Amino acid sequence: PVYSAAWWGWGHRAKVADVKEALEKVLQAKDVIAFALRWSILPLESYLEDVNVLKDVVAKKGAYLVLIEDNPYLHSTPSTCYMQAAKGKGAQPTRCGQKLEEVQAKYKAHNDAIAAIVQANQGIYYFPTVDKLCDSEKSVCDYNVPGSRSPAYRDDNHLGADGSRYLSPFLCSFL
Repeated sequence: PVYSAAWWGWGHRAKVADVKEALEKVLQAKDVIAFALRWSILPLESYLEDVNVLKDVVAKKGAYLVLIEDNPYLHSTPSTCYMQAAKGKGAQPTRCGQKLEEVQAKYKAHNDAIAAIVQANQGIYYFPTVDKLCDSEKSVCDYNVPGSRSPAYRDDNHLGADGSRYLSPFLCSFL
């Protein structure tokens, strides 16, 4: 089984440590925990606390941990940007978009920390999303699935149905 772990509730952020005991009861050898969390609203130290708990659990059980890069967030809701792009016959970047280099700079500390964890630990892997959700030719991360006008997002920071469908083959082949 693949367990997806991302905890964030209205006004409360549960820590992975809160569910460690439950994970240890159900996790078996060769199971996969996929962990994704919004990087922009959480200090790196808190993220690493959660990762360290998961790292210990998977090591004890002989399971695997996949750390998923946070998707870029938008400057505006995708519906306004979709209309802007439609009026401009697909012109991009829209006001939703961010420059790819800005996203990479914002994510550098997390990516560096994850690279060190992956290198030092067997059974821990990293699934990057920025390279898949951003248009490297235009150097922009925008509302759309790259190469199309289909909206990848349902709001300014959550993937919608089209974005999930676009990303799923990459994740499936990664696993």
